[in-house]
Amino acid sequence: MKRIILCSVLAGIMIAGGIFSCFYVFSFSERMGENIENISRCFEAGENEAARQAFNNADREWKSFRRLHILIADDDHALEITMSMAKIDSLLQQEDEEVLTECESAKELIRVYGYEQLPYVMNIL
Repeated sequence: MKRIILCSVLAGIMIAGGIFSCFYVFSFSERMGENIENISRCFEAGENEAARQAFNNADREWKSFRRLHILIADDDHALEITMSMAKIDSLLQQEDEEVLTECESAKELIRVYGYEQLPYVMNIL
């Protein structure tokens, strides 16, 4: 009986941890989307230094997220986001107008990544 209770408690902890992790990833993706939107706003306003600083903050957060979450299930999608961040960095250095387009695609990638991590029936099955 003790084993059944112990296994039930451990299973409950694992399920609760998984659900918390999914919601954390979703909230992180929302925050990253806001950071990338900030890059776009600053660049459109002609504030290249502010856009650069906003990018550095977003990039630091993304690298920290990748470093802490070494068990990311969707590695391909995370790689696409990393490549998009590198492209934004390069375009910001060149002060190219394509930064706005790349920011939009990065926001979409991050939004989709966040929604893929939410617990719903097809994710669970």
